Parts: sequence; structure tokens; C-alpha cells
Amino acid sequence: MAKSVASEQLSELVSPKVMSQSELARQLDVSPQLVSDWVHGRKTPSSGLMRKIEDLLGIPMRSWMDAVAAEEVEATEKPTGTER
Repeated sequence: MAKSVASEQLSELVSPKVMSQSELARQLDVSPQLVSDWVHGRKTPSSGLMRKIEDLLGIPMRSWMDAVAAEEVEATEKPTGTER
């Protein structure tokens, strides 16, 4: 599975230089696997957790949330290949 723009942005923020995935998980009281799923684009954090991430990392998550929304729209607009 290709990483999404949103997961690419989050993986840049959640790095050993800024904050490790396990430290972010501990701070948010979620599993490290869940943070890994966010970073690899398998899942998306809830809006409440996005706000907590914003507070912890000290960066606005608006652009990240916009990227998530744009990817969801793009995914629904892709042709299925069954049209003639």
C-alpha cells in the first residue's frame, strides 16, 4: 500500500528527531501499533486525537486533516474500471 500524503506528513513529525512513535503512543494513551497504523496510512486518528497530537507536537494539524479529506474525496472519485 502506498503511503498517503497525510501519513507522510505525520511520519515526518513522528520521528526520532521530534518524538518517537512509542513516546507519542504513551502520551496519547494509545497503543504503539495504532500510531504505527497512522504513520503507515492504514488508519486515521480521530479528530479528538488529532487535536491532542497538535498540542503535543506544537504544530497545526489543519493541513494534515485537509490532506486526509482530499485523499478520501480522491478515493471516492476514482473510476472502478467497470464503466464502458
